[in-house]
Amino acid sequence: MADLTKILGGPWAPSATEQRVAPPEDQFREAMLSAGVQPPDEIILDGQLRRFRPDPKKHDRSGWYVGHADGICTMIWGDWRQGIEQTIKATINRPYTVADEMAHVARVAAAKAARDLERKKQNEAAASTVEIIWSEGASASPEHPYLKRKGIQPHGAKITGDGRLMVPLFDSDGALASLQYIDAEGGKLYHPGGSVSGKFCIIGTLDVPGVLYVAEGFATAATIHEVSGRPVIVAYSASNLVPVTGTLREIHGQAQDIVIVADNDGARMVMPSIQGDANDYAQAGHDLAGLLNPQADKTMLDKLKVVFGDGLSTDYEAPNELVEDFMTIGGMAVLYGDSNSGKTFFALSLAAHIASGQPFFGRQIDPGLVVYLA
Repeated sequence: MADLTKILGGPWAPSATEQRVAPPEDQFREAMLSAGVQPPDEIILDGQLRRFRPDPKKHDRSGWYVGHADGICTMIWGDWRQGIEQTIKATINRPYTVADEMAHVARVAAAKAARDLERKKQNEAAASTVEIIWSEGASASPEHPYLKRKGIQPHGAKITGDGRLMVPLFDSDGALASLQYIDAEGGKLYHPGGSVSGKFCIIGTLDVPGVLYVAEGFATAATIHEVSGRPVIVAYSASNLVPVTGTLREIHGQAQDIVIVADNDGARMVMPSIQGDANDYAQAGHDLAGLLNPQADKTMLDKLKVVFGDGLSTDYEAPNELVEDFMTIGGMAVLYGDSNSGKTFFALSLAAHIASGQPFFGRQIDPGLVVYLA
């Protein structure tokens, strides 16, 4: 019998890489956990769409996945409630072939088609259920704890059997698609399985010409309506403002004056004063930079600490140098030169010398922390 150890250079054993590859199911389970989703107890890779509960505290099965074990070991999964969707290719002990990749593309397309079909069935079932719940609900009283705390009227809202406020979500055809339930403390939940994207409700009537407001939440919209007397569209979330406004534009055209009243969640919004987008604004000769940062001039002056000539001191104070006769602390320097002239290597060398405190081409260094952004 041939001695293979002479050919292989010793006893054969799987490489360290091969030994470390976890089973696909474990890799998929780890991906779900990393996304903050509780994976199902068992992951079955048979190409079928399967549902699971991503949050053990909730009873709805808003999680779904489709997994394949052969070829490219793939799983497409998501959580409808959180708006999460991921496609994962498991690491295996061999390179994927071109045929594997082609099969993978087809599988992803088939999985998404199955997902869409399942979601459509879920939406239709939820729509039938909320029709019954809404029709049997009693009109809300202004004394409801949530309405009273917000200082608003019901505006057509109803009450569930357990005392929660419920407000409707309609599609552009006026069909009821889902419900939002609001408890006394302001906690909000959508009806499980109901379609939310692009859905809205109207406070007031649309048959009076004039401005049409769009707001995120029911309480915000109700307040705007009570103050302005104008109709207000409830979009229910910031992510829904765009599709809802798009629907309104399709219905009413460009002649309708639509104003979005967004929540101030730490972001700043700018909008051109003319019809069109930022490119149209710039092409028309307007100051786009000033629109994007209206305080640019004042901010720059504050940062530069501008001093007028008659306020200059006659005493000279030498600058605090970072690199002797080359760069000052608190200043800004620009390194420029022809392409491929060595700018990057020079900058890295300078950074290394500052970080280590070593002299740079014979010049003394004030050492310190360096951040290099490639």
